[in-house]
Amino acid sequence: MEFKQFILNENKSYLAQKIGDILTASQELRDDVKNMGSRDVIRFSERIINQIRRILHSNWTKEELKTLKVLQKVGVSLSKGIEEKDNLPEVISGITALLEKLSSDLGQPVNRLASEQEPDAQQDDTNVSGAEDR
Repeated sequence: MEFKQFILNENKSYLAQKIGDILTASQELRDDVKNMGSRDVIRFSERIINQIRRILHSNWTKEELKTLKVLQKVGVSLSKGIEEKDNLPEVISGITALLEKLSSDLGQPVNRLASEQEPDAQQDDTNVSGAEDR
């Protein structure tokens, strides 16, 4: 029974990692969309759509069906945004928010920004040249 649980958790973690990759790409696109031309925005959006397609066409268990439907919804809305060429930056912001919620619902940390060790309480009183402050 433990091995079966391990496999189920591993699959869930793998899906969360893939969604985290898409989330990172969409966050970077959302942040850089103001500095990019429309052709580049469309090209990078299509790359995100292709990543979503690869995930959707993989084999998943029935428990992940709900997550995959949300991911499919993200891909469809991004595709429609590209076709209509209407407010693509707003569509990108919307799918990024949806992916952030999906990632948090999976319960797997995407990025750990904090270090695991606590910093030392004492600070070194030497400056760059190595001499003590007076």
